[in-house]
Amino acid sequence: MKDAPSIGTDGELPAGEEEAVFKHYELAYEPGAGGERRLARR
Repeated sequence: MKDAPSIGTDGELPAGEEEAVFKHYELAYEPGAGGERRLARR
């Protein structure tokens, strides 16, 4: 956990940091067909 990318406490992950989260957990990252983000907001 301590090596995981940090996410601010404001509840939003900047789009430019989304891919790093996927890579950290060894998940394939591909934006949606329309360029939409993969992670949903809470």
